[in-house]
Amino acid sequence: MVTRSHEVRARSMKTNLRAACLIVVLAILFYWKILLVSQYSLLMGYEGTNQMYAWLNFAVSTMRQGIWPAWDPFAFSGHPFAGEMQTGAFYPLNLLLLLAPLDHGAFSPTAYHVFIVLTHVLGAFFMYLLCRELGTGAFAAVIAGITFSMGGFLSHVAHWGPHMLDGGIWLPLILLCVLRAVRPGPLRLTCGWSALSGLCLAMPILAG
Repeated sequence: MVTRSHEVRARSMKTNLRAACLIVVLAILFYWKILLVSQYSLLMGYEGTNQMYAWLNFAVSTMRQGIWPAWDPFAFSGHPFAGEMQTGAFYPLNLLLLLAPLDHGAFSPTAYHVFIVLTHVLGAFFMYLLCRELGTGAFAAVIAGITFSMGGFLSHVAHWGPHMLDGGIWLPLILLCVLRAVRPGPLRLTCGWSALSGLCLAMPILAG
């Protein structure tokens, strides 16, 4: 029985891995203009995107100096940077930008585009996991994932303000954790999934 359980879990992990790879490939094809060529940039023509890029660049450059970006000296004669919720000063995934290469003192627009696409990939995979939890097949779950993350509202918010994209991708994972928390089972699992759902709910708030 234990061996069979391990086999089922291994097959499930392989299926999820294949689905994740497929989502990544589809995301690259969908966003080929900003990833593979220099034909288009999200930083052209949208004030919200440019503002968010400036905020992220300030946060990254400040943290690279070993200083937490608590104070913004460049607006309103100085004001709390973290107090401007849209900056996402405490959003954990923004820390990945610390790994981005610098281009004339700022992190490169290419790295910014890659970060946006990875955010879409995460959103698609979260929806995939929710659909699998609801009992759909792997292919149907992949279709639901890319439809959720690369179509409709989330396909446009990266232009208006990436913080809305960062917040929106967590909805499927919140619902997934809630579904597992209300499922009959040991108390420790119920408490664990409840805590994880609360953590996922905090992510959109931290994202701004």
